[in-house]
Amino acid sequence: RDFRFQQKPMEERKKRHTADDPEAKLRELLKQESNSRCADCGAAKPRYASITLGIFICNRCYGIHRSIGTHITRTKCVGLDNWSAHDVQRMQSIGNAVAAVFWQKNLPNGYIIPTAEASDSVVEKW
Repeated sequence: RDFRFQQKPMEERKKRHTADDPEAKLRELLKQESNSRCADCGAAKPRYASITLGIFICNRCYGIHRSIGTHITRTKCVGLDNWSAHDVQRMQSIGNAVAAVFWQKNLPNGYIIPTAEASDSVVEKW
């Protein structure tokens, strides 16, 4: 008998990683233009998420969300944390574009939406 490791064909491995793998679904969501920047400050390549709000956020905004508390905004890392199917579905159903429309529609005139270069205090007010 040959007890060496038998690797599955590439096509079979790809199917498994995209169809049932929450992390693969999240990576696909991050490829969408609206999710390719932090929902809070616009920084490139967000790798965290607020599941409560259904948005992808950068490292700095992730820290701000964590300091607010999990009773307000529950956060996870896309590449490190375990994601339930329910959490992934929430991210798929909201995302940064839908969230932006919802949160920005009632902003007072002259309200400054933070940028990646904004100070932490400006981002915290957002």
